[in-house]
Amino acid sequence: MWNWLKSLFGGLLQDGVKSVITFGIGAALTSQGAALWAYGWAFVWSPHPIPGWIIFVAVGLVILFVSSVVLNLIQWRRTRQRNFAIVAEGHPTALHWSMGKNGDRPVMMVSGDFSIANLSQNNLVIPRIELIVAYKVFGFIPWRRRVVGIIANNVIQARKQGRDRLFWMIDPPVLRQGHTLRARPLIVDSFNHISRGDWREWPYVG
Repeated sequence: MWNWLKSLFGGLLQDGVKSVITFGIGAALTSQGAALWAYGWAFVWSPHPIPGWIIFVAVGLVILFVSSVVLNLIQWRRTRQRNFAIVAEGHPTALHWSMGKNGDRPVMMVSGDFSIANLSQNNLVIPRIELIVAYKVFGFIPWRRRVVGIIANNVIQARKQGRDRLFWMIDPPVLRQGHTLRARPLIVDSFNHISRGDWREWPYVG
């Protein structure tokens, strides 16, 4: 019985000490935070050779820029591993597009002949291919669009290469007939790594 009471009161005492310490630290942090806030607010509105609000905005923009650079570097590091080499063939109609229809709607039918090599030591599945299309909205605003396509041979053996014709359908169209398309193909493999081809021009063939 005595041991039970001792452990009970000991536990209560420990909880009380922890509460006091936590409360004291919280109060200290709160007071410091309030003091820093007051100091920062006073600094912003006090007279300087350069107004304080300009310094405040500039620091915020610098922080935003650095954060954006860091996040982009992290994203680049995650996707830089390339398991495939994708190279367009050299004959005149290797890359082209024409106008077609999806039901009653006009669509752009994009096609390309490529040599695709598996650079890895594993047999890889290609679950998805994409096309990044660069064009201008209203004739002057640069814009990009990502389109999912079709590949016939979606399994490539380790350290092997093959030839394939890739298809994409852009619905609704982003160009009018006769214009040259600028785009680059992407291969997304079963490890979710992205292999990118070069930016190329895809002429209209009617």
